[in-house]
Amino acid sequence: MNQECLCRKIIEESKNLGRAKANRKSGIKNWFGFTGRIIPGILLIIMPKCPICFAAYFSLVSGVGISFANAKMLRIFLIIACIISICLTVAFYVRRMLRTANPISGHN
Repeated sequence: MNQECLCRKIIEESKNLGRAKANRKSGIKNWFGFTGRIIPGILLIIMPKCPICFAAYFSLVSGVGISFANAKMLRIFLIIACIISICLTVAFYVRRMLRTANPISGHN
């Protein structure tokens, strides 16, 4: 008689349930990661070149009016933040590509 242990079935079912939860979480994580990497590029594309236009768009979106000097500084800050974010994204992908192309020998 070859009976399968009930403990083994429970362990296998819990492993499968854990994998399903991990896949669902990784899908959500990938979605937010993707949108987080796309938003800086979109902001750079739609960023107005004129600080007065930026102030106008800012007041339309937020309902708060800002001065020309504040609009100029905020625009420069957003451009720098977007560029830094894009550079970090590129560095992340290059690092991942190098890691998968040249795996460390003896590392499991």
